Amino acid sequence: MRNFFAACRGLPRPSLGIPQHPRLKQGRTASPGDPVAVCYDGRMAYDPNNIFAKILRGEAQAHVVLDEADCLAFMDVMPQSPGHTLVIPKAPVADVFDIDADHLARLIATTQRVARAVYKAFSPGGVMVMQLNGADAGQTV
Repeated sequence: MRNFFAACRGLPRPSLGIPQHPRLKQGRTASPGDPVAVCYDGRMAYDPNNIFAKILRGEAQAHVVLDEADCLAFMDVMPQSPGHTLVIPKAPVADVFDIDADHLARLIATTQRVARAVYKAFSPGGVMVMQLNGADAGQTV
């Protein structure tokens, strides 16, 4: 485990302001746990009070293993396997369709670094990298 955390060390965590999501229907604001805050295209709006946003703002605890300008990596509280780590963008995006290509490229590069650290620390037979978009795909946050 120590090798994993050493391999993931990053920059100090800056504070992050979470602005109004740009795809939210005009005149509608997302409130905590609001299941009907939908975007103009029918997908769920970004909830500024989701657990990831709270972790980014320092309002919820997480075991952070990597902190970079555009993304944060931390251990999952309900790991599915040894080294189960979440890598999230710091930008307020609901899913892969909301993030711009430059931020996505930096996110996947960081994901690769974290996956390498997991591989080095735990020597698994393989590593799964998942990205879930929408409830039907298994997205819960």
